[in-house]
Amino acid sequence: MNIYEAAKQAVAEGKYIARKNAFYGRIRYELTNDFFKLIMIHRNGQLPIRRWQPKADDLIATDWVVLGENEWTVNNETYESENQRIYKELKARNGSL
Repeated sequence: MNIYEAAKQAVAEGKYIARKNAFYGRIRYELTNDFFKLIMIHRNGQLPIRRWQPKADDLIATDWVVLGENEWTVNNETYESENQRIYKELKARNGSL
């Protein structure tokens, strides 16, 4: 879904949003109505980053998902970027890189 649809649903349900990109499963966003407080939350426990500034790609992307309080992915799925997939294939062919 696009960011508008994801944000609208997340706000209505008190949930988070995330993009299925290279950071899927590691970063999600908490939407608030406070000034400058779209909060980026890291799964590894780093402090939340306030005032996330989306790129144009983020705003026009259609891979946004809505996540619940204890969710980092939808149905425990994982996302593998194209670079990760290529690296994994090369590693399998060559033994190690």
